[in-house]
Amino acid sequence: IDTHGVHLRSDAALRIAARLRQPWPLLAAFRILPRALRDVVYDFVARRRYGWFGKRESCLVPSPNLRARFLDADELSASARATPRPSPGA
Repeated sequence: IDTHGVHLRSDAALRIAARLRQPWPLLAAFRILPRALRDVVYDFVARRRYGWFGKRESCLVPSPNLRARFLDADELSASARATPRPSPGA
């Protein structure tokens, strides 16, 4: 969820990747593909991710250094207030 609405599956993943450090923003190039095709790939990866990368029994508690890399809701809402949105009639 962001100032532009609710994003699901491949749309959400590509929006998240765009906010990460390089090379992840390069994935935005996949937005040229039809959403239906992107979502098929997204579902394929989602079904197999635990087999490829494993699954932990508990959540990681991030160190302060790692925590500094998180996108916090406070930061997102502050950037949304700072970014002017076009008026509906524009």
